[in-house]
Amino acid sequence: MSFVSGVPEGLILDLLPERGFASVCIAFTGPEFWEAPGQLGYSALLMDYIRSGAGVVSDIEVAEKFGGWGGGLSSFCGDVVCGLRFSVRPEVVCDSLAFLSQLLVSIIEDPGLLDRERNVRTSLIQEERDDPSSKAFRQMRQYLLAGSSLADSPDGREEDLQQVSFCQLKSLGERIIRRGHTAMAISGEFDVESVCRIVGRHFSLGRRENKTPFLNNDRSHVGSLDRREEHDRAQAIVVHALRTGPETDGIQSLLGRLALASLNGLSGPLFEEIRESHGLAYFCYARQVVGLSAGVFGVVAGCERNQTEFLVDQLQSVFRRLSREGFTPDEMAAGKAMVLSGLRINRQRASWRSYRLATRAVIGWQSDLGENEEVQLKEISLDTLKVWTEEEWGQKQFSTLRLLPESVD
Repeated sequence: MSFVSGVPEGLILDLLPERGFASVCIAFTGPEFWEAPGQLGYSALLMDYIRSGAGVVSDIEVAEKFGGWGGGLSSFCGDVVCGLRFSVRPEVVCDSLAFLSQLLVSIIEDPGLLDRERNVRTSLIQEERDDPSSKAFRQMRQYLLAGSSLADSPDGREEDLQQVSFCQLKSLGERIIRRGHTAMAISGEFDVESVCRIVGRHFSLGRRENKTPFLNNDRSHVGSLDRREEHDRAQAIVVHALRTGPETDGIQSLLGRLALASLNGLSGPLFEEIRESHGLAYFCYARQVVGLSAGVFGVVAGCERNQTEFLVDQLQSVFRRLSREGFTPDEMAAGKAMVLSGLRINRQRASWRSYRLATRAVIGWQSDLGENEEVQLKEISLDTLKVWTEEEWGQKQFSTLRLLPESVD
């Protein structure tokens, strides 16, 4: 551990001498906390607006400042957290922090900037819709997480973004930046005393409003989905998915990540049993959405129209086998290697370190760099993972969506 003790609340300093740069991340609670139906995508739009100068300065000045300091200012927005991040030379860390604080103090109306960033976000939604596999997974997500921000965020809905006014965006900024939890992490080379002084002077960090994630828990209208729809593509897309529990800072979520990696590896069942044994799918991979209130796990695959039902049968067979027998030793070993290598590689990057530390702190989780996960991961046995697969995949109902090429009849 390289963490500096005795710093202001909400600030995590990860001192790495002689790195030659410092990476900064400021994180806020995001869509799952603040967005309700009709407001989806607002958090990501807000972060983009601030990144482009917040109406305080021009986006050109922002680019010139951070470019001259060593790197660009970027925004990020997931389902749970959002924020800003950048990397700069050690001698200008304090200058960059002082400049960043100006963008967060006041969000000034700039209709042109709002229209531009709104159009950018809308184009991202359109690009996802133009990708049939992303479109299909999004449709499943909207069904399984209906009524919550998790159904469409962080990109949100086009109709919501088109309706947002500057007053609404500014109001959201007041809530996220002034009333929500805020954390900052700096990883790399910097002067500790100077950083603590300027952060204390310009930033309000820490945990404030005790707001819980927004979720519509009324599931009475949602049963198991089994749907066929036509689309204007030559390839059929299948999504086989289920609603899952929330993300936690514990072994259950780690088991979920291990299962996902074990499924997706080249020795995993999706590759071996779907693509290799039967040559069924052009692609087949597992993915998930994980929030603090709920999530979605699913497999997305593409195939010929006449292979669709066989593919669905094989996917069901894979999950029946995994829930009954668990993963094989080779499948789990490959999954462990994938998760472990990801942790170890990322740990070498100051930008990842600052991002992980800030986002975990905002949620209220322990500030670490995955060391505990690495220890726990090595200790997970086949039997432990088998119990997890049985509980998660054997006792819950999957939903299936098929997007089929338009009929020639």
